[in-house]
Amino acid sequence: MPNPPAKEDTWAFGPIGSPFPDNPVRATGQQNMCKLLDEYFFLT
Repeated sequence: MPNPPAKEDTWAFGPIGSPFPDNPVRATGQQNMCKLLDEYFFLT
């Protein structure tokens, strides 16, 4: 029996340029990965 897709990941398959959800899940004590990626691409 195949696993159903995760409900919380449905935003990941939206069209390019669509906004992120209002209340994204955050890991306690972890940095914002989007910010880290922005800095990585800015510096390279």
